[in-house]
Amino acid sequence: MPRFVKAKDLLDGGAIGAVRAFRIENFQPAPIDEGGDMPWRVRPEVAGGGHFVDLGSHTLDLIDHLLGPVARVHGFAKNTSAAYPAEDLVSATFELGSAVVGTGLWCYAAGEFRDEVEIIGTDGQLTFSSFGEEPLRLRTAAGTEKIDAPYPATVQQPLIQTVVDELCGRGTSPSTGESAARTARVVDALLGSYRREHGISF
Repeated sequence: MPRFVKAKDLLDGGAIGAVRAFRIENFQPAPIDEGGDMPWRVRPEVAGGGHFVDLGSHTLDLIDHLLGPVARVHGFAKNTSAAYPAEDLVSATFELGSAVVGTGLWCYAAGEFRDEVEIIGTDGQLTFSSFGEEPLRLRTAAGTEKIDAPYPATVQQPLIQTVVDELCGRGTSPSTGESAARTARVVDALLGSYRREHGISF
């Protein structure tokens, strides 16, 4: 995605100095039960979990790409709304191999929509959403700069292009089976206890 390529360029270029920490927040209201089948995204037997598996995995994969793999993760998951069987609240703390630490909070029974990732460095902060189109915000001693980085017309096209380019010998894709497995391990670590407590298996 162009917005994430821009974020990586800023971080790798030292725009916020040495990265020390990050914060993830992703909230949305619980779905309204209209008496029909729940969407597949909140059915663990189909999706592997709820919105955290569907949405949180993308942000965790992005953190892996921008900052490096997660070395250790601790957290818990709960279902607070009873709107569906899957978890709707996940909290996490992270340590990356580079000694960067982070926190994450995903609440899908909230009173508002929120989608924000903040990366904190020695010289500033970079803030952006995982799923929105608003500009990136770069805050340094010089002030706050808004950097346009909109979504492409077809969201999946940039990733598909990198895969095609690698298959054709014209480059490499940043998303691999290895990076996907790392993200899946983080998701499984955070949801393991919840799945066992609620008899969720695949």
